Amino acid sequence: MNVNIQTVHFDAYADLRSYIEKKLDKLEQFREKMKIRKVDVYLQLNKLSSGLKEKTAGIRIRIPGGKEIYVKTTSLLFEESFDNALDSVVEQLVRIKHKVKRPKAKIAKWLRKYHIAA
Repeated sequence: MNVNIQTVHFDAYADLRSYIEKKLDKLEQFREKMKIRKVDVYLQLNKLSSGLKEKTAGIRIRIPGGKEIYVKTTSLLFEESFDNALDSVVEQLVRIKHKVKRPKAKIAKWLRKYHIAA
């Protein structure tokens, strides 16, 4: 799986990059069945008028068949923004994977099993 991390308005430190790559291991369970080949992670630093710095994380996943999943979240920490975006991506992948096979109740049970916030 090819992972591309892009940053806007700052340079990501090594710890942040390793944190992201470690968390993306969660997608390995979908790699074989969904044939995920490329994951793009976008990190952006925005300065607010109040002086705070807002951190935005976006994740784009391309799967065969021309489908694309893109999620973007914002918070005061990059790690929190990335975690929220990744949870949303995993939930969407689960729904795509089990679209026909399982009803929503079973999807919710699967999400709880893997400790993913729904």
